[in-house]
Amino acid sequence: MKYYIFLFITTLLIIIQSKLVISDSTCRGIQANGICCDDCTGLCCYPQKGVYCLGPNTPIIGDCPDIEPPTYTFNEDNSGGSAMQGATVETYVLWNDDSELNYSVFRNNISNSWQNISSCSFSGASDWCNKTIVISSGDVGKIVCWNQWTNDSSDNWNDSMPYHCFNVISPAATPTQSIVDSLYESIIKSVGISSEVSKQLVSLVFEFFVVVIILIILIILLHSMLEV
Repeated sequence: MKYYIFLFITTLLIIIQSKLVISDSTCRGIQANGICCDDCTGLCCYPQKGVYCLGPNTPIIGDCPDIEPPTYTFNEDNSGGSAMQGATVETYVLWNDDSELNYSVFRNNISNSWQNISSCSFSGASDWCNKTIVISSGDVGKIVCWNQWTNDSSDNWNDSMPYHCFNVISPAATPTQSIVDSLYESIIKSVGISSEVSKQLVSLVFEFFVVVIILIILIILLHSMLEV
């Protein structure tokens, strides 16, 4: 009877030891502070243990590295899809990072090719980078686009911001200018002249007649006042 009891206890101890060995051998790599990286994909951080894993490999003792790029939560401009010559388009971007932002590069294609125009230096984990685009008369007809690229203090870059684009249009003609344009076209068609008569001359003639009409009206009003 004692033999069977001894055999049972011995067998049980062997089974328990075997289970412990299997449990210990489930980690294919080296454990550090009780952390095994076999099931880690990408970056796995265990700050409470002072350990991190870069994929399913040997755990590394130390602070978890920053590999995440900055993100933006707001990126807009005030163009509404179009801007007139002489206007200034305001752009706004709010950047955030899980550690600390470094700087942002503001880019646009107003010169007909993509250029790095200016930059913003950051302080902290969240900050704005607001820039302006000045529209000149030579930009009429263009489709102007812009975006920003930003990195953090660990040199992780975010260059995924989509393009923000707007059309550059001419300012609306004033009523006087419209009349001058119509008069110019009428003279060109009726007289049969083209480059010999400039549009500026037609504009001056029109303005002269406007001044004459105003003077006549003033004379009539003054004469009426004197009669009274």
